Amino acid sequence: MEFKDLFSFDFKEQKKVRYGGYATLVSLIAVAGLVLVNLVVDQLDLEFDLTESGIYSLSEQSRQVADGIEEPVTIYGVYALGDENPEIDDILNLYADRSRNITVKTLDPERSPTQADRFDDEGGLRAGDLVVAGADKHRVISVFSLRLTQNNRQIGLNVEQQVTSALLFVTSDQDPKIYSIIGHREQNVTALGLRRILEIENFALEDLNLLQVEAIPEDATIVMVAAPTTDYTEDEAAKLRAYLEGGGKAIFALSKVTDVDLVNLNGLLRSYGVQFRQEWVFERDSRRHLPNQPNLLVPEVVSHPITSPISLDRRLVVLPAPAWIEELEVRRRSLEIQPLLESSAEAFARAELVATESGELLPQEGDARGPFKLGVAVTDPAPTVEGDDTRIVVLSTAFFLRGDFQQSFPGNVDLIVNSINWVFEREETISVRPKFTLMLPLRLNNLSTWIFTGAVVAVVPLLVLGAGLVVWLRRRHL
Repeated sequence: MEFKDLFSFDFKEQKKVRYGGYATLVSLIAVAGLVLVNLVVDQLDLEFDLTESGIYSLSEQSRQVADGIEEPVTIYGVYALGDENPEIDDILNLYADRSRNITVKTLDPERSPTQADRFDDEGGLRAGDLVVAGADKHRVISVFSLRLTQNNRQIGLNVEQQVTSALLFVTSDQDPKIYSIIGHREQNVTALGLRRILEIENFALEDLNLLQVEAIPEDATIVMVAAPTTDYTEDEAAKLRAYLEGGGKAIFALSKVTDVDLVNLNGLLRSYGVQFRQEWVFERDSRRHLPNQPNLLVPEVVSHPITSPISLDRRLVVLPAPAWIEELEVRRRSLEIQPLLESSAEAFARAELVATESGELLPQEGDARGPFKLGVAVTDPAPTVEGDDTRIVVLSTAFFLRGDFQQSFPGNVDLIVNSINWVFEREETISVRPKFTLMLPLRLNNLSTWIFTGAVVAVVPLLVLGAGLVVWLRRRHL
């Protein structure tokens, strides 16, 4: 054998070397590809909002509002230099990225005291406040209204709702006003906390006694009737009828609180195909009421522009002590009546609280049986193209607006705010609601715990071990 034969290799015949070379080459190509992809993605500045409620992305309604802004608007974050809030600024920059007419800037009151004084409406700007400034108007958004807290713990962000509302305010020539009818021992709308909520939606709220005016004022955007306990006079009902026939908008949140028959008010509602039935609704389907509270209903939410966002956000609506709304079979053909909330078929209604000896409320002979309509939306098209459609929302209880129900069940606030925006024909703001960041813990029963434990501790490791064994057996002879 010659000396050169001792050091000669036939690399083509050496499988291990060949496969090793292929593996090295593929690895180098994969690494190069990943580097290239990262460089491209970095240049594109792509971002994805993976939060469940879409905290760091704008809703379709907010995008429409931003797209419609035709004059310069500046959003100022009130911060000392270096103290900016990235969480809030990321959301504000979404507006600036969407519209070239929106600019986001930082306002340091110490460095720019003159500019800060221009926006100082109520005794000084706080660190963290936002100022949305248009050509002629501005709105200060308090830092305390940007976050939702519960027990001193942040559970959500309210930035988009506040900013979108402020953009509408500073760019709109309209000053919509809601008149709350008084004089019949109604629920006090201000005491219910609606004034603050309506101000966020850019509505002014004012009381109106129909006995003291000849007609509903021309600047009335919406009229609200909140649980009157005495009937309207014929003259009052005629004034309200004239307003509605002229393309008016109204919210009727009624409640059964007395045995008084609301003859004139119901006569007005019957003109629009519905009437309020003075009977409490009790729910027997355990899924449709709070535990052991058959008169605290969790109604079925029917698809409608008012209620669809509530369903999508999985928010709970709870109606305390509701009556029900009857849809009349004989009515004008032009009327469009759409249900918003309904009880189950197992519900029953009665005018008196009559329980069995055990204290149970059970259906009796003569009780009306469900399903019952607990909220409806009525549209009466204008007779001419130039006219305004009449829009009405009728709700079966006003008690859902109480402060404790607003705090415990955000869907209740959404229901009234969405109803107001719908009758006002401002659907673009219906879905702009606070977004929750609270992550609820995963609750498992014993069976689920054992299943997950077995899967994680035994099944997954065995699958990985088995896959590794198969690969080793296939490759050990290469």
